[in-house]
Amino acid sequence: MTSFHRGDWLAVVQAITATFAVVAAFAVVFVQNWLERRRQRLDAIRLMRFAYSYVESAHAHAEMFESMIKKEANESAIDFRRMKLVMTQLLREMNSVPTLNLPTVLSARIFGMAKDQTERLIELIESESKGRTAASYITFPSLVRTLREVRDQLHAENVRVRKGGR
Repeated sequence: MTSFHRGDWLAVVQAITATFAVVAAFAVVFVQNWLERRRQRLDAIRLMRFAYSYVESAHAHAEMFESMIKKEANESAIDFRRMKLVMTQLLREMNSVPTLNLPTVLSARIFGMAKDQTERLIELIESESKGRTAASYITFPSLVRTLREVRDQLHAENVRVRKGGR
């Protein structure tokens, strides 16, 4: 038993190779799992950027419409149909974002608030087109302000998620 024969050495090499193969198989599974989670996280962050860009666009259009309403003394000069069309298209695009795939529950909730504010803005534009009311001078700026706050919250959440916070 003092010396190994050729068959004994081959058995040792085979055992080491088999052990290495088992370890490598486990490593492949763990690496694939890590890569998949990383891909999902990057997809969620990309989706959050889309969501933020839609909210940013809705806010920018709302501010533009607010300034148009403030500047125009003549109601007939304001194109409410165009306003409604732009905001409806934005809302349609916002509704196409799968909120369940956003990285955090908070970002999904904030994005939902942005969609609600956009819907309210469309309703207000529609009521404005039928006849200007005194309440709209109060409601429109408050909706724009709320949309700005929601946009800022979503931006803060976007930054937090990109830095790795959950």
